[in-house]
Amino acid sequence: MNRKAGKIRFMLLGLFFLLTFRVIAQSSHVVKGYVHDALTQEPLPGTAVGVVATGKGTTTNDVGFFTLWLPSGPNKIIFSFLGYERQIDSLWLRQDTTLHIQLKPTVITTEEIVIQGESSEERVMQTVDRVSLQRQEIESLPYLLGEADPVKAIQYLPGVQSSGEGNTGFYVRGGGLDQNLILLDKAPVYNPSHLFGFFSVFNGSMLEDAELVRGGIPAYYGGRLSSILNITTRQGNKQQMKGQGGIGLIAANLQLEIPIVKNKSGLLVSGRRTYYDVLNRTFFSQHSPLKSGLDYYFQDFNVKWDYLFSDRNLIQISAYVGDDQFWYSNYDAFTNRIGWGNRVASALWKHVFSPRLFSEASLFYSEYQMNFEAEVSEYHLHLGSGIRDIGAQYELSYTPSDHHLMTMGLHLVRHRYLPNHIQATTQDTALDFGQAATLHTQEAALFWHDEWSLSEKWKTSLGMRTSYFQHLGPFQRYLSSQPGITSDTISYHPGERITHYARWEPRVAISYQLHKQSSLKVAFDRMYQYTHMAPMSSTTLPTDVWIPSSSVILPQKSTQYSLSYQHYTPDQDYEGTLTLYYKTMDHQMEYRDGVLIGYDKGLNFDDNFLFGKGTSYGTEFFLRKNKGVWRGWLSYTLSKTIRQFDDINQGTPFPAKYDRLHDLSLLANYQANPRWKFSGVFVFSTGNTMTLPVARYVMQGNVVNEYEGRNNYRLAPYHRLDLSVTYLTSLTGRYRSRWIFSVYNTYSRLNPYYIYFENEGNIREYELDVQAKQISLFPIIPALTYQFSF
Repeated sequence: MNRKAGKIRFMLLGLFFLLTFRVIAQSSHVVKGYVHDALTQEPLPGTAVGVVATGKGTTTNDVGFFTLWLPSGPNKIIFSFLGYERQIDSLWLRQDTTLHIQLKPTVITTEEIVIQGESSEERVMQTVDRVSLQRQEIESLPYLLGEADPVKAIQYLPGVQSSGEGNTGFYVRGGGLDQNLILLDKAPVYNPSHLFGFFSVFNGSMLEDAELVRGGIPAYYGGRLSSILNITTRQGNKQQMKGQGGIGLIAANLQLEIPIVKNKSGLLVSGRRTYYDVLNRTFFSQHSPLKSGLDYYFQDFNVKWDYLFSDRNLIQISAYVGDDQFWYSNYDAFTNRIGWGNRVASALWKHVFSPRLFSEASLFYSEYQMNFEAEVSEYHLHLGSGIRDIGAQYELSYTPSDHHLMTMGLHLVRHRYLPNHIQATTQDTALDFGQAATLHTQEAALFWHDEWSLSEKWKTSLGMRTSYFQHLGPFQRYLSSQPGITSDTISYHPGERITHYARWEPRVAISYQLHKQSSLKVAFDRMYQYTHMAPMSSTTLPTDVWIPSSSVILPQKSTQYSLSYQHYTPDQDYEGTLTLYYKTMDHQMEYRDGVLIGYDKGLNFDDNFLFGKGTSYGTEFFLRKNKGVWRGWLSYTLSKTIRQFDDINQGTPFPAKYDRLHDLSLLANYQANPRWKFSGVFVFSTGNTMTLPVARYVMQGNVVNEYEGRNNYRLAPYHRLDLSVTYLTSLTGRYRSRWIFSVYNTYSRLNPYYIYFENEGNIREYELDVQAKQISLFPIIPALTYQFSF
């Protein structure tokens, strides 16, 4: 009897749980959908999707897709995105629902403009230290010669330092130029510079947004120590053909948007080219005194095609080709040519399995090549280098609940390197500098990233990346009993493994909400890097060499700790962030003294380097105004970066060449009325370090320098004010245009670029006057740009 009663109680309990589960299941429903531009049908990734009653919500992913779990009955959902009208949809939910939201672009007014669409409560709980700049923000800033540049824009952010006057190279939290992973639609870009670094390869008209990640780095990113700069290009208009272009002082660009299949497929094509070389050749004859012996141009071409096969499948294919060509000749005995360029392509397939499960598969190709040629009388010199990547990545994202997101995947890439190699001839004789070595490596990584809102107060971001690297043949390792003399060689066959490394890269970030508008965040990042750049200067130059890890060159390693406080005002008018960080870097590289770059006869490619460690620590402050006719931000970094090499500076730590105690940027935009807009940027930073002699002596007819350590001298502080004015000639109609007048270095500050010494007098008579001379690049430079769209 008791056994029978027990069975009945068990059945009733099971029925109770079944009914309870059914009631719970029926009490909430899935609301999913896509958000598109109403005019172009372009997806709007990052659109804020919020529930009016609770203030909670989500954002759309890369294809404009979102998912919400809402209770049965009446609900209101608000959709908002920068530059678009807000839309509120009222729903009475009885079952799962799919929405197709079309947001209309806003007309420019002098009323409030919100930088981001997310609520302050959602943004304050982010665990990743990321800043995203939209195209409208980037185009509103003044630039050198009027060329809008996303890389220059991110240099105004805290923790980011420019590598030099007008240069696109940048340092993040004490890391080197090569320690930033720059992605263009998922494909790596190895040299992001035009015109020796004064312009980036990213055409502003193609840009959708630029995202910089500095801390709390998700595990699906890897391969670099310091930061991720993710550049995403726009999609083409899927409803009607459109175009836009611009003509400036040095370059012109044109962009076309072509619908292929209405509402499903579009093509975006863009080209840009400078025309100094055309003017020089057209208007001046070869023997004219006005004709310069210098010729230069850069050009780049972008194309992006996307096809929305269904609500669940999107394919995107993008490609970039860019070239720089520089010539110099004095028409007598010396000529010089430098050519460099990038070839980048990627293909992405984004698939929605269900409202909870998404995937993204990508293939990418990236190649960078440089060639340097010089002729002096009967001597001819050629120097070449390059790197090529072919790779793939697969990501699978699963959302068990509204508050939980898991991402896992696989990354594969095969590298081919051609380090600098010299070829030289004199008349009919070829000088032997050794056989050019091509190096082959492979990288693989498995990653898992988990973001989980444990409660309204706590959110965690946990990740693990397992990376693997191997150096493969063919390769010859030269063995020497004494420097410069080869005693034996070891030969490796094609595909044979020479050396390999496997590393664990844990990532942890925790966010605690102090109240609705403020939070405290801590993060730990462990990163490894297997591909290295051997810099010959503190700026991004085409002659920089990329080389892999080997049995001699160990993978670079960084460990970063960060603590930040973030606050938003209730109306999101202002936001502020204060961050403390401490970072260590192992296996850092420098060239040995006296190395002949490119000479590899009898020497291994990894024999030319010394290895040490670095430390960087500092405080970052960021204040941004998001609304109103006045907008902008203040960025300030107080930091210290040092290096220590056993074989440099007698093992004593020394400041890094990019160590700067103070770095400040102040940006302001004023929308006077719908036609007139004014912008300004002021920057100030401590001067760069460099190594200069403290004394000079004349011994046996020669000048001898005396030094007191590496980077013992600091240049004068750098500061500059840039201004711009934008005038819209028309506000309505299909054809629109605007004039942009900008001034770079408004008060013509002669900032130091480098120092050299000039000797005057006669050494034999012991009369020698040594004077230090400063080289400055840019005085005040005005620019006028005309832009149009149709």
